[in-house]
Amino acid sequence: MKKLLLFASFIFLFQFSFGQEEGNNWYFGENAGLNFDTFPPTPITGSLNSLEGCSTISDAQGNLLFYTDGSTVWNSAHSIMDNGTGLSGSPTAAQSSLIVPVLTNSNWFYIFTVGINSSLSYSLVDISMNNGNGGFVRKNFDVSGSNNLSTTHEKIAATEHIDGDKFWVCTFGNNQYYSYIAFNGGILNRNNEVISTITSNLDDNRGILKFSPDGTKIINTSVGDGAVIADFDKATGIVSNPIILTNPHSSGSSFYGAEFSPDSNLLYIDFNSSSAGNTCSVTGTRQILQYQIDGPQGWNDSPNLLMSAPSESRGDMKLAPDGNIYVARSCQQWLGIITDPNNLNIVSYNPNGLQLANGSLSREGLPNTVQILRPTAGLQVVMDNLINISPNPTSGIIQLNAKNAIQSLTIHDLNGRLLNKTSFVPGALNETIDLEGLNSGIYLMTVVTSEGHATERVVVK
Repeated sequence: MKKLLLFASFIFLFQFSFGQEEGNNWYFGENAGLNFDTFPPTPITGSLNSLEGCSTISDAQGNLLFYTDGSTVWNSAHSIMDNGTGLSGSPTAAQSSLIVPVLTNSNWFYIFTVGINSSLSYSLVDISMNNGNGGFVRKNFDVSGSNNLSTTHEKIAATEHIDGDKFWVCTFGNNQYYSYIAFNGGILNRNNEVISTITSNLDDNRGILKFSPDGTKIINTSVGDGAVIADFDKATGIVSNPIILTNPHSSGSSFYGAEFSPDSNLLYIDFNSSSAGNTCSVTGTRQILQYQIDGPQGWNDSPNLLMSAPSESRGDMKLAPDGNIYVARSCQQWLGIITDPNNLNIVSYNPNGLQLANGSLSREGLPNTVQILRPTAGLQVVMDNLINISPNPTSGIIQLNAKNAIQSLTIHDLNGRLLNKTSFVPGALNETIDLEGLNSGIYLMTVVTSEGHATERVVVK
């Protein structure tokens, strides 16, 4: 029975994740974009020009659907969607917008928006309207409910509900977290939202709210007042156990961008000694910090310093489908890259990690997306780490190591096409796989053992 339950758990996650490439296209900054169908990602351009907030969504095959700066929505042809102007978000809000899929209707998508000193609203897009170019079912609906939260911070985040068929959408204001359930195109119990009060004073509206990939932690940064990490209950929506983060490497409390490692054990934060933003002339020193969540005593006051650079503006960070964390560099044609972000000891940061397309620039924001769009790497956790695939990324040769006999292996591309199927000698626990015949890119590798299946996204350099 244990084997059967293990297999069933994996199959549920695999069906939900396989082929779902909703995060494969990014649009951000000044007409900048990235496509993650390749490795490294391909720089592209779009119509969006935003100082900070933005959000993008693609379909399950990685085809662009639409993107927004919180005020205007562009379709896959990079034209303004029908009735796609006048949304209530502001491109100068840190997280002006967040696109959230409606899990009960594959054509429907929420666009949650916040502006400067405004409340949380949502619009509902039906992508099947106007010959697949999309249109609006509902627009600028106030989410505040009976609490009348008239002003929120410039922050929106979402993570999957424990039931798996809906999302928690969270915002922050008045030193309180407000959690709402987005389901079936509406907001469940809108007049009975979950409110969690914290003792830390995060009064500056500017900052980032983001969930860990496993949905159990939430980070809240403030340009003027520091940063707080807390626990999140995916069943109840309650935020609890806040921990204040500090930076011993510099004075001040101007925290902005933030991102978790894929395994949710490490936290990366962008710090700047200046609170100024949305300008290309910055005198402050920028630092990239790494915290070991729930590490040795005092972990919240002793981060590792990955980078310190003078005269560089603040910027957001984002975990990408290739497993790296990309860092916005305002007014630059480059994004920084944090490679191997699960590794506490040898993680590295390259400020000139990826050059953007000609005619485009990074600004402070990167696309805000729900954490269900995280990379599929880590599905082995469901199998208690019975299979290890390394190195990943690879230059061509990988090693499979398993606790139980490896039976077979299949490799698919991101469009679901079967590229390779291999059976192994019975009883094999270790195998060497040659991928040198594959082009550089991202592939899905499924390994079958005597205990069940596991799938991992493999990057070929």
